[in-house]
Amino acid sequence: MHNFNNSKNKKRAIHPLAMIMHNGNIYGTEFSGTAFYKLDAKTFEPSIIELFVGENKNYPLFSNVLSYKEFIYLISYTKCHILEFNTTNEKIKYLSLNISDELKNGIYYNTNISNDKIFIFGYEIDTILIYDINTGESFVLFECANAVFEKLDSPPKKGLYICSSTVVGDDVYAVSSYGNFILRINSIDLTYEMIYLKNIVGGFNSIVYDENNFLWLIPYNINNFVKYNILNREIKIINKNFGICNDAFGDCTLIKNYIFINPGHLNKCLIIDILNDNIEEVKIINDLLNSDYKDNEIVGYPLIISPNEIIISILNMSDIIVYNINNSAEKRKIGEFRNICFIDSSRCIRERKYESLNDFIEILGTRSYELKYNDYVGRAILNLALDKNRDIYANIYKSV
Repeated sequence: MHNFNNSKNKKRAIHPLAMIMHNGNIYGTEFSGTAFYKLDAKTFEPSIIELFVGENKNYPLFSNVLSYKEFIYLISYTKCHILEFNTTNEKIKYLSLNISDELKNGIYYNTNISNDKIFIFGYEIDTILIYDINTGESFVLFECANAVFEKLDSPPKKGLYICSSTVVGDDVYAVSSYGNFILRINSIDLTYEMIYLKNIVGGFNSIVYDENNFLWLIPYNINNFVKYNILNREIKIINKNFGICNDAFGDCTLIKNYIFINPGHLNKCLIIDILNDNIEEVKIINDLLNSDYKDNEIVGYPLIISPNEIIISILNMSDIIVYNINNSAEKRKIGEFRNICFIDSSRCIRERKYESLNDFIEILGTRSYELKYNDYVGRAILNLALDKNRDIYANIYKSV
């Protein structure tokens, strides 16, 4: 039996990317693609659910985290990996998409879920994929959609560039960074339409529903904020000049009567009073960003953790900012976790306290990955394995 080499069992910080609340806990992934973790929403102390090795250090492995019923779904930025985590029994299941390798290699920036279907939106690829949770089937909603872009004033150049979506009833609404349209998909019969926005040139970075029959569209590279009535399809354009650049603003979320907007490349956090259509900078956060995080980006979605509080995360740091809509903000730090353990210095496995490889009874699949740990750099073999004690899926890394 091979015992753990405890000298390798060190602690390190979490650098959060995508996070979501589920039953009072925060679940999230890292920008580096290494850890899937659970945070205590009050203390921000982590417990590690799974450790991964990223396929490409330039991209996050799992950039989307969705909460649906008792499950958390992780969807990758590329390669179309989907992991289903059952929060009740802590099983992790890999969901396989039956699509071509060409589509799997596309970049899918945004995902959403409605009526037991996962929608995977193409970014630098003009495809929308759907995974049916009930049947396990996957299929393409549409591909090579140039025909539907004919009426656009500024059609996407080489893909859909869908970067944000929201669910309203049975409909999924999505927006593009490079298109003056709203894409509406009915999640029951999968009919869809392009809603063209006249007199607007440019695209949008995020979309949110305000629960009063309005969709709010946050600009990508223009000054126009758009308020769209889903009942009568009237459009109100709110021109507010905070500056112009690509990725000007980030993701957004609705909290009470406000829409909170993450900073983008303009490094300005905004808040919209939806009752008065008033848009202002959140000075208390912007001052903090400019003084302490000048060279860092805000990443991930703004996450509501209480009726009045939102957290935002800082790229490549374990720092988060907790913002109270009553106009207070403070820096907090996510706790450290104990890193991957090695066996005989040549095999490393996940953080859970396994004594040896004999604790695993079934190898489910093998893939090759780049492995980086401290001073060690090399290739590794990843095995999906079934743990006979906990009946959950685990990763074993074996250096090669």
